[in-house]
Amino acid sequence: VWGNNIGEGDFNGGLNGWTTLGLLDPATVWEWSPTASALGYWTSAVLNSVTAGNGAMVFNSDFYTSMGVNEPVGPPYQKNSGELVSPVINLSAAIDAQVRFTQAFRGLNGDDALLTEQGALFSFSTDGGTTWSPPEPVNDDLQPNQNSPNPDVRRMDMPGAAGSASVQFKFIFDGDFYYWIIDDVKVVERPANSTAIPPRGQVIAENYATPIDQIAPVYFGSYIANEGSAAQTNVTVDVVTDYYDNVGTLITDDIYTGNGLMDILEVGIDSLVLVPEAQAFIPTNIGFYQTNYNLSQDSIDAEPENNSAGSVFRITEQIYSKAPLDDNGLPIATNSFSPSGGGAFEYGIHLYIPNGMGFKADSMTFGYSGGTVGLAGQNVTLYLKKWDDVNEDAGIEDTELTVVGFNFHTYTDEEDNEMVTVPLIDFLTNLNGVPLEDDTHYLLTAEYAGTDQLFLSFNEDIDYDPMIDASFERANAADDARLVRYSDVLRNGQWFTLGFSTPGVPAISTYVSPLFINNENVSTTDAKMDVYPNPVNKLLTVTLETEQIANKWNLRVTDVVGRTMMPSQQVAHTDFPYQLNIEALPVGTYMLVLEHEGQRVGKRFVKQ
Repeated sequence: VWGNNIGEGDFNGGLNGWTTLGLLDPATVWEWSPTASALGYWTSAVLNSVTAGNGAMVFNSDFYTSMGVNEPVGPPYQKNSGELVSPVINLSAAIDAQVRFTQAFRGLNGDDALLTEQGALFSFSTDGGTTWSPPEPVNDDLQPNQNSPNPDVRRMDMPGAAGSASVQFKFIFDGDFYYWIIDDVKVVERPANSTAIPPRGQVIAENYATPIDQIAPVYFGSYIANEGSAAQTNVTVDVVTDYYDNVGTLITDDIYTGNGLMDILEVGIDSLVLVPEAQAFIPTNIGFYQTNYNLSQDSIDAEPENNSAGSVFRITEQIYSKAPLDDNGLPIATNSFSPSGGGAFEYGIHLYIPNGMGFKADSMTFGYSGGTVGLAGQNVTLYLKKWDDVNEDAGIEDTELTVVGFNFHTYTDEEDNEMVTVPLIDFLTNLNGVPLEDDTHYLLTAEYAGTDQLFLSFNEDIDYDPMIDASFERANAADDARLVRYSDVLRNGQWFTLGFSTPGVPAISTYVSPLFINNENVSTTDAKMDVYPNPVNKLLTVTLETEQIANKWNLRVTDVVGRTMMPSQQVAHTDFPYQLNIEALPVGTYMLVLEHEGQRVGKRFVKQ
């Protein structure tokens, strides 16, 4: 209907009749970018639109807050607000007009008064700008900090605009971070029949990588959206999986096929369609599994290009990972996350182990970034925690967690932004390798207990949200909360099961091997430690024998949940035997660990 002519909605060389307005500050406005890009302190984005080569419009809130080079001060952060207003458009001959545009977007905190979580709004006028419709959120389907697909094509309805000769519409950014890039704006007639699989809307396997001995059924499905003006009937999601070996050679076409059906999909509805549980896929071989999702219905779709999606998962020899793996079997990081303002946090992944008996978790791989403070000398604690959902509410509580494995790591500068692998130590025996149990939920986490702002490595290229939603549907149908599956988990004052509320997962993995008895000591040196009396009431005597004499040993005490129970102490080698007053500790079981420059040894004790 409008936008096909050069310069109308493609921003060829500039605004071409569009106008901009700074709402809070005349200097913070939408700007034309010849490179269709947004650059700031935390931002580096280029829109991949069809006509990006002739420019696009950008609201770069990150740049306005940081001037591109200064770390933003906050929270709360500076709010920026501006409008991008279209020319007056004659839609007197239109029947059902929509605005279609291409975008790249990332938001954080929007204006609560305008009912936008992320800061992106749309409004329209049918009287040449005299009155405007209430602003409508555009990108609130995205989570805070989440990047939209790039490019991302969106449609906004304008009810009542068709038939008017004086229509205008505007894009409003109102928030603190990060950017909104818009190009190729057109007014189109809404087709009667148009369904879509939303970006990242497919239900993927619950792990990217699963050991061959821990195979469980893989459930498929997809979200479907009705973007047309008519209800759709017999909407079907067909799922087909091909099998490739470990070097990427196609072995079997259509090793799996299944489908899910929705009889009627009403207008403007997004719905989750699941392949029935009876059609679950059980892979049998090590390698890659490429799954394709295709959407169809009784009618002919006006835009079939958005009716398909894909995903990949792997069956490995011994690696569990939520994040994709590189050629060396290490989790791939694309970004890193930390609580705003820094400080202590525990972040990790949820794993359901179906066949743990006879196997052990040997090691944990993870990564951190030191940001502006660096990593040298920073300490992190690694945990494998058993989760028993006692109250069956699918929520994680400290009282439902038991530490079964742990370790500590002290960083060097060379390890900044690098993957690090450390052994997991059995909390009960102090031996390397943690025995696993059948049909059991675990959390594999990394904890930073300091005050600086450290960032845990993260992969944004994989989205488990539809899989989590699908698991809730299965759990509700069976009235069994143990069927719920999560991807990332976060403890920041309390436990959260959506991590930092952004799609993706921590770049964390674990290596699982057959269990066998060994006498390997937890220590990474020849150090031998003992504690007595055990059980103890008040004074715990700690002895240490080692040929490597260190000036200071760091002494830590944690409980079975992994919480630090006493301030860390520095103990000189000459102070052993060392008496530790534990009278203030509640009755229970604890772990005492001595550590010095990567040397560590631990013992469990009981407070009476």
